[in-house]
Amino acid sequence: MIGAVLMLTSALAVGSNQDTTTTVSVIYFDLGNTLVKRGNEGQRRVWIGDAPQALKSLHDAGFTLGVLSNTGPFTWDEILENILPADFDTALFDPRLIVVSSAVGAEKPDPRIFQYAITQTGLAAGEILFVTETVEHVLAAQASGMRALWIGEGDLSQMTDDLIAMRPTGE
Repeated sequence: MIGAVLMLTSALAVGSNQDTTTTVSVIYFDLGNTLVKRGNEGQRRVWIGDAPQALKSLHDAGFTLGVLSNTGPFTWDEILENILPADFDTALFDPRLIVVSSAVGAEKPDPRIFQYAITQTGLAAGEILFVTETVEHVLAAQASGMRALWIGEGDLSQMTDDLIAMRPTGE
């Protein structure tokens, strides 16, 4: 498998005419099959690999974290209360950057949900990275001007190390 640095480099440049030297300030994560996966029937989702540690490391390194996820009819509160792991730490995420399809009225890959997510940050799209397991959503995020990274299950540790290493000091 390609190393996360190479994946990051290509994710930041593929299909993009944006300046790839721009610093990523915000990282949006998809939920299902990126951070969490189905557990046993009728139970809450379970973390994938080292996702909790990766999120904490990115937060502690100064990245602003958000959620960008298709949630069907469920509100964010319902997702927290009934679906996500009980130890899902909402303090790691900027509350303005919890973007769920039930609230926006559009699901990925619809460009409206990506535009909404960009607007919520107050930043240029090129300063935002979207991490997901779905190639179609990577392409939609890139089409909106965001940087995007396809991540396979369990790849968060290497991605986290690479993002932290690429972050300019003093931020």
